Amino acid sequence: MLRFRLFFLPALLSLVLSLGLSLTSQAQLALPGSSPVTVTFDSFGSSATAALPSGFVLAGGTSPTYSNAGNTAATTQAAGTTGTGALSSNSAGGAYNFGNGVNSTAPDRALGFLSSSSYSSPRNILLAVQNTSGATITELTVAYDVEKYRLGTRAFEWQFFTSPDGSIWTQVTTLTQSYPADGATGAPVNPPTTSSKTTTLTGLNLASGATTYLRWAYVGAGGSTNGQGLGLDNLVLTPTLGNPGTPTITTGTVTGSPFCVTATSGSSVSVPFTVSGTLSGDFAVQLSSASGTFPADATTSLIGQGTSSPLAATLPAGTPAGSGYRVRVVHAASGTLGSPNPSNLVVNAAPATNPVTVTPSTAQAVLTTGTGATLTASASVASSYQWAFGTAENGPYTSSISGATSASYQLRGADFGGAGTYYLVARATSTCGSVPGTSAPITVTVTAPTPELTITPLTVPDFGSIYVGAASGSQPVTVRGTNLSSPVTFTPPPGFEIRTGSAPFACCAITLTPQNGTLPSTTIDVRFVPTLAQVYLATVAVGSTDVPSQDPVNVSGTGVAPIFPATVQTAPVTGITATQALSGGTISSDGNAEVTERGVVYATTAAPTLANQVTVDGTGAGTFTSTLTGLQPNTLYYVRAYATNEVGTSYGEQLTFTTARVALAAEPTQSSTLTASQLTPTTVQLSASGGTGSKRLFLATQSADLLSVPADGTTYSGNATLGQGDQPAPGIFVVQAGVGTSVTITGLQPNTEYTFAVFDYNDDNTTGAENYRTQDPGKLTLSTPEQPAQLLLEENFLYASGEALTTRGWTGHNATGTTPILTSNGGLARSDYNATGGNAAALTASGEDIHRTFAPVAPGTPVYAAFLVQVGSSTGADYFFHLGPDPISTTYRARVLVKPGTTAGKVQFGVSGSGTTAVYDPTEYETGTPYLLVVRYSFGSSGTETRLYVNPGVSEPTASNATSTEAATSSPTNIGSVALRQGSNTSPLLLDGLRVGTTFAVVRQQLPAPLPVQLSAFTGQVQQASAVLRWSTAQELHNDRFELERARDGAHFTRIATLKGKGTTSTASSYSYTDAGVLQPGQTLYYRLRQVDTDGSASYSKVVVLSGTGLSLQAVPNPAHDQVRLLGASAATAQVLDLTGRVLRTVATTESVSLRGLAPGVYVVRCGSQTTKLQVE
Repeated sequence: MLRFRLFFLPALLSLVLSLGLSLTSQAQLALPGSSPVTVTFDSFGSSATAALPSGFVLAGGTSPTYSNAGNTAATTQAAGTTGTGALSSNSAGGAYNFGNGVNSTAPDRALGFLSSSSYSSPRNILLAVQNTSGATITELTVAYDVEKYRLGTRAFEWQFFTSPDGSIWTQVTTLTQSYPADGATGAPVNPPTTSSKTTTLTGLNLASGATTYLRWAYVGAGGSTNGQGLGLDNLVLTPTLGNPGTPTITTGTVTGSPFCVTATSGSSVSVPFTVSGTLSGDFAVQLSSASGTFPADATTSLIGQGTSSPLAATLPAGTPAGSGYRVRVVHAASGTLGSPNPSNLVVNAAPATNPVTVTPSTAQAVLTTGTGATLTASASVASSYQWAFGTAENGPYTSSISGATSASYQLRGADFGGAGTYYLVARATSTCGSVPGTSAPITVTVTAPTPELTITPLTVPDFGSIYVGAASGSQPVTVRGTNLSSPVTFTPPPGFEIRTGSAPFACCAITLTPQNGTLPSTTIDVRFVPTLAQVYLATVAVGSTDVPSQDPVNVSGTGVAPIFPATVQTAPVTGITATQALSGGTISSDGNAEVTERGVVYATTAAPTLANQVTVDGTGAGTFTSTLTGLQPNTLYYVRAYATNEVGTSYGEQLTFTTARVALAAEPTQSSTLTASQLTPTTVQLSASGGTGSKRLFLATQSADLLSVPADGTTYSGNATLGQGDQPAPGIFVVQAGVGTSVTITGLQPNTEYTFAVFDYNDDNTTGAENYRTQDPGKLTLSTPEQPAQLLLEENFLYASGEALTTRGWTGHNATGTTPILTSNGGLARSDYNATGGNAAALTASGEDIHRTFAPVAPGTPVYAAFLVQVGSSTGADYFFHLGPDPISTTYRARVLVKPGTTAGKVQFGVSGSGTTAVYDPTEYETGTPYLLVVRYSFGSSGTETRLYVNPGVSEPTASNATSTEAATSSPTNIGSVALRQGSNTSPLLLDGLRVGTTFAVVRQQLPAPLPVQLSAFTGQVQQASAVLRWSTAQELHNDRFELERARDGAHFTRIATLKGKGTTSTASSYSYTDAGVLQPGQTLYYRLRQVDTDGSASYSKVVVLSGTGLSLQAVPNPAHDQVRLLGASAATAQVLDLTGRVLRTVATTESVSLRGLAPGVYVVRCGSQTTKLQVE
């Protein structure tokens, strides 16, 4: 708000009101005369958002514009120089309402700025000053105070500018107030320092009503932080006036044309104007003629008056229509005539009638769901419009179309009442006088589009045979439709149910209602629920008034009687003897299904089933008899009849009976003597002699003595594999029972003590009559020898990178071909383990599992497996290696697992016997590092044990890194395979240097020590189809022999030659061997040396790889007389030709070729694309 000198305020307010100006935040600061106008900002109070006085705005930047919409007209902060709310180093930047003293009570205020990093300088105060004196202002004296409110360590200036238009500024440099940087930032200046400034703007010549602009700029030196607080106060503007001149009246722009005038009513008009000079009092509005001519005086044709702008006037009723009217404001008292308004005014008179035409006027057609032509109405005068229709050509047209209120209307079928003929009119109401008019009707024919209903399929696939009372699976029927006006109903026939979505199935009809004529694609599920055992051929009825001829949906199925378990009763047990009885049963109901098997089940335990002893006594319903055999004397048995049909097996009631007692046979008078022979690590042959019993019971146990004896009257079953026969007592097994006098026992463990016994007995060949002689049975105790070390399998992956192992002797047994296990590019190596420098097996992700077999190992002999493994990463626990029997089936044993460690980048290894809880080595190992793992699996009648050794030494450790044990029930029949597995949590890893054997030492070989000889070279060369191997030694020590071994797959080596060594010598020696005719085109062979010392110890050389790629066809010998061999042949047959190209004979390349019948001379032998010459002598 402005604060003026008290004596001047009434005059200023009177002038502002007389000119029709408003005191808004953007209004100019008025200079009404020559008296000074003062602004002090004291009206701000303590408000942080104080509104600026009239004419003032705030702007940022170096080139502000007064009219910029982004300018503001209020402060953003308030602060004082002392007490609460005082300025400080923490004061925020902004446009300030500064107070001289305590902010809340200081009456003296100033307008200014405090810059910061978020409120940057320069900042500007802009002021618009308007001359409202009626005279020209020739000069303007500007006086003001610049006040400093806060210290800052950055230099600032307070600058002053003038502008004629508020955009182009001229600086008055003499008024610049400079403030050098202070020594500190933030302290308030109390009281604020004041610098007074005064200047006179000469040659201004500011006309009355014109505006000039002032600007004060707050500018920091080089930035905005650490700013000084500066403000403007006590502004005084003193104008100097020139001669007042002749007063003028300027009539402003009149709005509202055209105006409507009737014979009885006029039209209001508002006339703005401005005045220059000293005119005051009453002003009037004068109306011209229709051609724009005004009366010569200021007192006639007056239509309104008042004292201030705008003046309210009324165009008189009955004013003739015209388009050239003008108005002007006049001051009758002074005779001053104002200028006319800038543009002509139009006066319209109400028409007598308002005829309306519509184009096109021809009949129209439109679909109920579509749009048609655009119709345009034209009235004789300016009018508003409403489109309406009726059903009779002559009306009434009572149905107005919603929204159709403009001169143009596009036909829309939905605007009418469905299909039919309608009559459309345009109603016009004149803008002047509201005179109505109605067009001639336009005939509009509205038709509905052809309804369409699509149902797929119309014949549902047959549901097949379904039991009565049961429900089939559902089948879908899809329906969709267009241009429909009524619902579609589906009604299922008896025996069928329908539904939509997830609603329950029901036999009720389903009604689908179209939306806006469209039935979206909907699936109806149909299912078959027969209530009768019969064939159903029916239809799901489809009801639609739109498509009454719609075909129904055909459905079919067969209801069949339900089947149940057969009903069977057990017949009483009769004819009981010591070993036999009679029973049977009656099947009173077959459950609607054929009885395919019937009989009785019996056992010495309650509730016998088909898993026990069984008789099979025919098929079908009715009564049957069963004979129970193989019974034990004096034994309680449980028996039930059974019947099996399609549903399953049902049982009759359970009966019990006890077999008759049997008299024991005579006890033998002399026990046999037991001897052993053919003892091996896993087998022994026992022989009995000298006893008087007709039969013998052989027992075995893994202990130093056998103390239990058999029970009379008990029949025992034996098995020569230890641990598989009956057990008269825990840990004591029957290996043979009967007339035999010898038995070979298998399944023994090497280096283990056993006790064997033989009991003579008689049984008169009657079960239950066994009478054992238990005095002084034949016994012996012995220990099996140690098992000789065997290397069962060695795999060093000596194959090209990227080869599938299933092409190299490994067999897939799960997900074969999915993410196959390939050889890597490079193998693994450790200084303490020999992997022979080949590649490695790469396990990458969930995929195929593969295995390789070796000579099976029977229970009792531990199996060892050693290999190098390097894990890339691990996200979950899973096993990647295991042993198994041969054939492997799904019996996986000695599983080796890996899982993530608790530390990132580390893993743990573990073992599990057969999938039970894994046991992990607590040590965590680095990923990306090769480790040597050795697994030992022991299995047999005493249970199983899986041990894991990680990086063991050359001798088997006494303690393992992890051990898993299981009961004897998990012991396999043999171990004869090794497998690599890629499970769902497979960790990507490499596996190399795999060895399987029967001792720790044989699989845990160190890097081969140098041959007892110093092998200086071992090379191979392909000569035609032969492999020539050469090697040399620098010296030899106790060298007995060299064994040359060959493998076709790089893994399974066999001996092909033995060459005698030189014993001990310090001189160089050379050896060679030709493996004749073994290479075929495309074939690869692997050779190695096994050097054997005189003490039997052996070591291996590196592997030499030879390829048959590029072999040529060769006849050997050549020249020849009787027969030749063809080497390097690429096919199974070849042809012998003469030099003219005539084929003489076709021969097999795999056999010797007879030359009988060929005359001496030169011939050509051709095999595919290969040829060679042959000379026959």
